[in-house]
Amino acid sequence: MVIRDTDLMKAFFDDLMTKYELEQCIRRLQAAELILMSAPYEHIISATGLSSKIIARISKQLINKRGGFQEVMQKMHPRGMHYTD
Repeated sequence: MVIRDTDLMKAFFDDLMTKYELEQCIRRLQAAELILMSAPYEHIISATGLSSKIIARISKQLINKRGGFQEVMQKMHPRGMHYTD
């Protein structure tokens, strides 16, 4: 099943998470994307406001999990992702 209604999905996530939880989720997704682009940790910390410990945990999860995040990122960025300073 695919849900294409963005308003419904916004309402779903508003009901599911607090504003803080949603912001943290967005920051973690940004960090994961930057990790996959091989951005330096200093840049990821600055861009997301996350600690180096959380970023390291995200990096470890990207390596040890089932590959779902990488697959979604490849679909979102079919031409690849590249970090530029």
